[in-house]
Amino acid sequence: MGNTQHPAGDGQPEKDTMRRNTAIALTAMAVLAALTLLAFAGVLARPGIVGHTWDWGIPNFAEQFRDMARHHFSTWDAYFETGRYHYFKLELLYWLALWPVSVLGGETVSKWLPLLLVFASGAAMWPLARRLELPPVFALLAAVFYAFSPYALSRVVAGHMPMLAGYALLPLVILAGAVLAGRIEADRPGVVYFTVLTGFLLGLTSLHPGVGMSAATMLAIGFGWRLVSGRRKKNARRRLHWPGLRGRGHEHPFHGPVFRRLFRQGSHPPRLGPVGVGRRRRHG
Repeated sequence: MGNTQHPAGDGQPEKDTMRRNTAIALTAMAVLAALTLLAFAGVLARPGIVGHTWDWGIPNFAEQFRDMARHHFSTWDAYFETGRYHYFKLELLYWLALWPVSVLGGETVSKWLPLLLVFASGAAMWPLARRLELPPVFALLAAVFYAFSPYALSRVVAGHMPMLAGYALLPLVILAGAVLAGRIEADRPGVVYFTVLTGFLLGLTSLHPGVGMSAATMLAIGFGWRLVSGRRKKNARRRLHWPGLRGRGHEHPFHGPVFRRLFRQGSHPPRLGPVGVGRRRRHG
C-alpha cells in the first residue's frame, strides 16, 4: 500500500496562529510580571517579615505553619474571641497549601505570597478578556487593572490572603462557566468536564465565603442572561423557519430561490395560513 502524501502546508496557518497567540500571551505576562515586581520592589528590598492590619498574618517558623494547618482540622477556635466552635474552616486548604513552602521562612513567604497572588489575578483575567475578543492591548489593560484594583490593594494591606486567592480565581470561574454555557447551547461534548471544573473553581473561591458568594452570584447572572437571550434567539428562528422543520436549520420554502422561480413577475406568492397551509391571494 502506498503512503498517503499530505500537502506541505497542511495545518500550517493554524500552527502559525497558535505560535503568534502564544508569543502575545507570553509578552503580556512578562509585562504584567515586570509591573508586579516594580510595585513590590520596596517590600522585597526591606528586611523583616511583613506585618498586616487585620486578623491574619504569616508565621515566622515552619512549625507555626504546621500548627495552623492542624488547627483547622478542629472545630474549636482557641485563638479568637477567647475560644469558640467554628464549623466552617474554609481556610484549611489555604494553610495546607502554605505548609510545604514554610521551609522558606516566614519573611520570604510574607513578601512573595501577596506578590504572586496579585500577579495571578492579572494572569487569570487575560484568558477571560481574550475570550471576550478584546485585542491584546486592551486585554493586557484589563489584566493590569484587575491585578492592581482597589480591592486587591486593600486585601494586600489588610493581609487577608485567602480573599485575595479567591479574587485571583474569580476570572477563571467566569471563563469556565462561559465555556460550559456555550457547550450546552451548541450541544457539544465536554459538558461534564466543564461542569466539574466550574464547580471545583467555585469551591476554591470559597476560601472566603464573601468571595465564593460573589462568584456564585456572577455565575447565576451569566447563566440567566444566556438563558433569556437563548430563548429570544430561538423565538426569532421560529419566525423565520417552516413550522414543520423548526430547529433543523432549513430555510423557509417560500423564501428560497426555487420558490421565486415558480412565480412569474407580477404574480404573488401564497401566504401561510394558521397551520402552514398555502392560500392564494385574490386579485381584483
